[in-house]
Amino acid sequence: REVDKGKIDLQKNIRTYLPNYQQKWADSVNIHQLLNHTSGIVNLEKPLATKPGSTFKYTDLNYILLGKIVEAVTKNTYESVVNELFSVCGMRNSGYPNGAIQNALVNGFHFSGKREEVSKYIIPKDRIPAAGLVSTVSDLVIWNEKIHNGKLLKPESYQKMISYDILAQHNVFGEKAIGYGYGIRINDQSEITEFGHTGIVPEQGFTSVNLYYPKTKTSIIVLENQCFDDFSISYYFEAEVREIVLESGILK
Repeated sequence: REVDKGKIDLQKNIRTYLPNYQQKWADSVNIHQLLNHTSGIVNLEKPLATKPGSTFKYTDLNYILLGKIVEAVTKNTYESVVNELFSVCGMRNSGYPNGAIQNALVNGFHFSGKREEVSKYIIPKDRIPAAGLVSTVSDLVIWNEKIHNGKLLKPESYQKMISYDILAQHNVFGEKAIGYGYGIRINDQSEITEFGHTGIVPEQGFTSVNLYYPKTKTSIIVLENQCFDDFSISYYFEAEVREIVLESGILK
C-alpha cells in the first residue's frame, strides 16, 4: 500500500528508508529482496550469508526491517498503521497486541519434551511485524477476500505480490518447490492454483496456515494454539485439513 502511494520503491535499498542504519549491507539489499526472502540476511549484526537476490532463506529479520521501513515512510508507529488497516478492512477482531486486548487472547501451548502453557504475550515488540499480530479465522477470511480481489492493492502491485523469481519448498504444500512472491507462496503449477503461507511461533505456542484458491474464492484457514519443537510433527493438522479439502473436489 505504501508502494501504491509512491512512498516506497521496491528496487531501492534499505539505506534509502533507514539512512542511519549501521550495517554496510543496507546499501545492497533492496525492498524486493526483503519481501521475497532473498536478502541474504541471517543476523542484523553480521555480514550477509549470500549475495542479495541469489538464494531463498526465510527469516523473520526481513519483516522486522520492513516494519521499521513502514514506520519511517508513514511517520507513524507500526501499531497505528496495522490497526488502521484492519479497521479499513472491517476486521474487528484483529490487531496489534497492546494492553487493551491482552486479556482476550487465547493461551498457547509449547511442547518441548513437556507441555508448557504460555499464559502471557512474550513476543518482543521489534518482532511483531514478523510474528506478532492477532487475528481470527473469520477475520482472515475477510483479509483474503480484500487482498485477492482488488480492494487493498492496485492491480499492478497485486501482480507483483503474486509473481516470483525464486522457488521454495514447504511440507504443507508438498515435496516440490513452488513459487515465492512477496510474503506469499504461489502454487500455480498444480491443477488448482493456490496462494498461501504458514506461520509458527514456538515460544508463544501457535501454528497457523492461511490458504486461498482464486478460482472458487475459497479459503482454508487453520489456527492452532499448540506448537512443537519437533518440526516433523508441526503442521500435521494443517496439512491434513488442506488434503481433505483438496480431495473433496469442492475447489474445482
